[in-house]
Amino acid sequence: NTSMIGQSMPQNPDVEEALMLLGDVYGSMNRNEDAVKLYEKFIAERPQSERLPYATFLLAKSLLFTIEVERAIDHLKAVRQKWPEHRVFADASLLLINALDIAGRTDEAKALVDELLAKEEKAPELERRKSTFSRYGSEAPELKNVDRWIGVEGSNVTRVKGRVLVLCFFANFYINCARELQLLSELEKDLGSKGLTVWGITKAYKAKKEKPAEGQKAWTMDQ
Repeated sequence: NTSMIGQSMPQNPDVEEALMLLGDVYGSMNRNEDAVKLYEKFIAERPQSERLPYATFLLAKSLLFTIEVERAIDHLKAVRQKWPEHRVFADASLLLINALDIAGRTDEAKALVDELLAKEEKAPELERRKSTFSRYGSEAPELKNVDRWIGVEGSNVTRVKGRVLVLCFFANFYINCARELQLLSELEKDLGSKGLTVWGITKAYKAKKEKPAEGQKAWTMDQ
């Protein structure tokens, strides 16, 4: 219905809000390529719109989900340059830090955090990110309070030293977590021989104390 407003009533005063809502719907459905097309069209056809800062920011966000990181960075920088007083500036800045980090441009991300902290007296999110960056390159800490491993027993960070270790904290009743686990599992199959290890960690299930029943090879999800 939202799409129909834009197609059949292009002059309707609510059309821009409808298009923004449609972009949100695409994002929630993981149809990020459709969201990209929608925001690009919005920006091209409505250069004077008051929603242009939001559309540009959301375009960048959708590009990140389609792994077009460098394009996302360009649009986020454009938001910061064109609309420094707009309320979306803060969100664009935080997302730009993430995008730069994803792109491996960590020095730029650190510099941006420092730049923003110099202007903000109280910014706990920026302080958290600065603390995170300070740990880059240091030895990974050992995992604590893991009661049970399903699969390889006695897993620890030291055992996989020299490999790339991905930790996925999940609750399987969320559809996005289930999809993420599936993608990471496939990624590990493809890149495991090249040094990638994936561990899933959850508190969503209460494992029983007793051992698996006779003939049962592994702990089930219910357990």
